[in-house]
Amino acid sequence: MSCVPWKGDKAKSGSESQEPLPAHIYHEKQRRELCALHALNNVFQDAGAFTREALQEIFQRDVGLISLSNVTGFIMNLPSSLSWGPLKLPLKRQHWICVREVGGTYFNLDSKLKRPVRIGSDDDVRNFLHQQLRGKNCELLLVVPEEVEVHQRWRTDL
Repeated sequence: MSCVPWKGDKAKSGSESQEPLPAHIYHEKQRRELCALHALNNVFQDAGAFTREALQEIFQRDVGLISLSNVTGFIMNLPSSLSWGPLKLPLKRQHWICVREVGGTYFNLDSKLKRPVRIGSDDDVRNFLHQQLRGKNCELLLVVPEEVEVHQRWRTDL
């Protein structure tokens, strides 16, 4: 498997096509900082698929309730400082990182690191996740097999 940058169709660069859109397409536009809500409602093509309140309940779950043995890995979106050489700039951008268990030990596989960083045991990874999620603008995605998702086996509280 490899990563290939998507550059789009160069023939269309410069202006968007003004072809008519299908009458039945749902498109929720951005308001405030609710892009996760808008993205989910857009993907499900339903204004009521998710509400702000439902997302708050989902986002406020305790990492202690995750069944680690049923999770393939974690993807986290975290604020990241910008730097120019050795100089740290007073700007923050979002950055996605991966955390995964390999050989019985959890590792931070952040692509900005020179090499993987050992996190440790189940308790260590729970603490790591909890600490990261305490910050502002942090998100956690669980990567699980379809069977685990269907039966919500990633949760210990069911």
